[in-house]
Amino acid sequence: PRRLLPWRGNSACCHRNEFDASPVSHVSHVIAGVPGYSFELWWGIRAPAGVPRETVNVLNTEINRILATAEMKAFLANEGAEPARLTPEEFAGRLRGEILEWKRIAREAGIQAE
Repeated sequence: PRRLLPWRGNSACCHRNEFDASPVSHVSHVIAGVPGYSFELWWGIRAPAGVPRETVNVLNTEINRILATAEMKAFLANEGAEPARLTPEEFAGRLRGEILEWKRIAREAGIQAE
């Protein structure tokens, strides 16, 4: 059974798409009357610069193996999240994309660093 979270600041799902893995009932941004809006909270693991590629590959393989387990999928679903198993290159691309997008948003909104 799905459960409905009490209303809090982030109880609505602002992902472009709804997903059914979560036991939490989410209201998409479209249903909430905010079409065109998307905000995704995500986590990632980074290593310091200079870590050997072989080490990065081992870490990536193990992290993706853990994300694929039923226990981790259940844990993430309970948090209203779903795992995205990415390669290091895919993760780097996502990170670059997020930085560019938030720079664009800040520039268009006239936000300046203080």
